Amino acid sequence: MAVDEVLTPAEIPSVVHDRFSKSFPTPATGSGGFFIAVPANKAADAIAALKEAQAEGILPNDGEVT
Repeated sequence: MAVDEVLTPAEIPSVVHDRFSKSFPTPATGSGGFFIAVPANKAADAIAALKEAQAEGILPNDGEVT
């Protein structure tokens, strides 16, 4: 959702990394998650766009944007 509704329209290239471990059992505290990577020169723009989308209710406010 963040990629399709926020980053792509803003012309910020991105890739979603699935860091959930499917092959090996891991403790609940280290289970991973989904991460979005953007080019370093677009990071500030991506952070601003994602935080704005959270503030406006476009994206849920339960994820960390760094």
